[in-house]
Amino acid sequence: MGGKGDAADMRAAIDRVKDTAPWLQYFIGFEFPYTFPGVDEYRVMLEAARFTVKRLELVAKDMVHQGQDGLASWIRTTWMPYTQRIPENLRESFIEAVYSSYLEQVPLSVDGTAHVAMALLEVEAVKSANLKPAY
Repeated sequence: MGGKGDAADMRAAIDRVKDTAPWLQYFIGFEFPYTFPGVDEYRVMLEAARFTVKRLELVAKDMVHQGQDGLASWIRTTWMPYTQRIPENLRESFIEAVYSSYLEQVPLSVDGTAHVAMALLEVEAVKSANLKPAY
């Protein structure tokens, strides 16, 4: 699952776009629905639920997309809490603004691919059948 710092450059690009005209009006009262916990934060949650943590780590991954079209497709399908707030007739313009903002900071590679740095939280934990949750 996404962990602390996951897709941080993309989230920053989305924030840069959504906080400007004409997009700002669609994000009044918006709260980002996803969480990206860190190792320490997630360990507390696991232990409160009576899990014994065997392995818990953030793992860096490079997500590769086929150019700006591939990046746009990923934005379209993954970042729906943002894109669905935009009227359908303006949605593609918003997506274009987001990937353009992103690519200004993280340009396409020489081979034309777009890279997004991901931080995945990998967990291996065991729950004891004899213990009840602490909450």
